[in-house]
Amino acid sequence: LVEGAVLSGPSMVTSPVCPSCLAPLRTPLLPCTKCSLPVCSPMCQENKAHKQECKLLADNRVKINITNCEEVNSIYAFIMPYRLLKLRGAGGDAWSRVASLPDHIEERAGLGEWDMNQKEVVTFIRRRCFMAKEFSEEDIHRAIGIIAVNSISLEPRRLFAGPAKGRGLSGRAIFPSFAFMNHSCIGNAKFSVDSNQHIRVEAKQDIKEGEEITVQYYSSLLGTHKRRRRLKAEWYFECSCSRCVDPTECGTMVSAVMCEACEEGYLLPRDPLDCYSDWPCSQCDFYLEVPDLERKV
Repeated sequence: LVEGAVLSGPSMVTSPVCPSCLAPLRTPLLPCTKCSLPVCSPMCQENKAHKQECKLLADNRVKINITNCEEVNSIYAFIMPYRLLKLRGAGGDAWSRVASLPDHIEERAGLGEWDMNQKEVVTFIRRRCFMAKEFSEEDIHRAIGIIAVNSISLEPRRLFAGPAKGRGLSGRAIFPSFAFMNHSCIGNAKFSVDSNQHIRVEAKQDIKEGEEITVQYYSSLLGTHKRRRRLKAEWYFECSCSRCVDPTECGTMVSAVMCEACEEGYLLPRDPLDCYSDWPCSQCDFYLEVPDLERKV
């Protein structure tokens, strides 16, 4: 499967990047002559990818104050949600492919990031830019949710991570078909993203007709305890794949901790699907409770 992005933009939490090509910016900065948001070249200033937020910022005379290229700047938070809202307004096939993606708005409500998004995105678009008649708070939070749950990083080797720093692309994109692929900690397919914002999914093994295609959202180097907590925090589901239900993680022993009492056995969770389960030693009666274990791993 090769799929192009239907939407891309700067990460909502990011240091300065070019809004058009998404390359990390370096001093001296080149402000857009229309909206003052820094771009990397005159060509990027005129790129159609930048036109929507450029017009919004210019029409509302928003003051842009970016001097440090290493620090996160909140002005970027609204760009990708606003682009998604404009995509909705345009309708067509691109929006229809995105509209059915989950936003997990109920699970996200009340979290710390919700309040931040309310201030830096919802209030900015509706009040500072006078778009309250065009977009409701729910409209904007739904756009934020679709991005948070379904977009992936365009930076190499950080496909689901953020905020991004370094060379190359530094933003996020939505690939609707890929977004419907579920996670498994031993996925039968792998994926990569190229510099042209295309995602490529390839089978890692023979996949039978009718068998679900799955990919790994997180590295297999993370142990079950940390991996399942991160999956729950970011994608709102409890993974119970064959690796997660096995204390040895399919014999890899990734989570094993050497026993400090007998120095011969190793500690593994008694019930890996219970994040509060104790970790007994395989050779002696010693065990650790989760708070003590987390200080060691």
